[in-house]
Amino acid sequence: TMRTFHIGGTSTAAVAQSYLDLRTSGFIRYSEELSTSTNRDGLTIATTRNGELTVVDAKGRERERYGVPYGAELLVKDGQKASAKMRVAQWDPFNLPILAGVVGVAKFEDLEDGRSMKEEIDVTGLSRMVVTDYKDTDLKPRVVVRDASKKTIVARYFLPVNAYIMVQDGGDIQVGDVLAKIPRETTKTKDITGGLPRVAEL
Repeated sequence: TMRTFHIGGTSTAAVAQSYLDLRTSGFIRYSEELSTSTNRDGLTIATTRNGELTVVDAKGRERERYGVPYGAELLVKDGQKASAKMRVAQWDPFNLPILAGVVGVAKFEDLEDGRSMKEEIDVTGLSRMVVTDYKDTDLKPRVVVRDASKKTIVARYFLPVNAYIMVQDGGDIQVGDVLAKIPRETTKTKDITGGLPRVAEL
């Protein structure tokens, strides 16, 4: 009973969190570590993993501080005045994105249908190519981005097992594009190892 309750309660709720609402009003401040880029849809996307967003009052005193997940869409600008209960950021609660940091043309490398990738239905119901277990091979599945001439490689993005590929081979890439999504499903039951001893202790 404790196990069912613990998995179903604590960890699932944390996984499902997909937005950030303010508790108080004030002025938005981006931390120095918070880097952003504007994607092709004009949305502001967080491109660092340790960025923070704070709310300060008129005198510059900090009132709230939040960590901003990698890939989150920021709905407020640095220095903007915000009111209580305002939504300032939102993200996909089910997937961790791999974002493009460059402009160019996508090229698949070591992504072979039947060996290192296969077609599968993702959580949104769409058919996507997913990276399969390639540990028994010498393959290193990756998306390489070349410049407009298609000669110079400007970036390489290695893909883990179970990553859903969101771009087409030969497709145009813009900064902020989601190249792949890694499902968060594996994190749902992780809390059980640290959680049960604590329950017993209480």
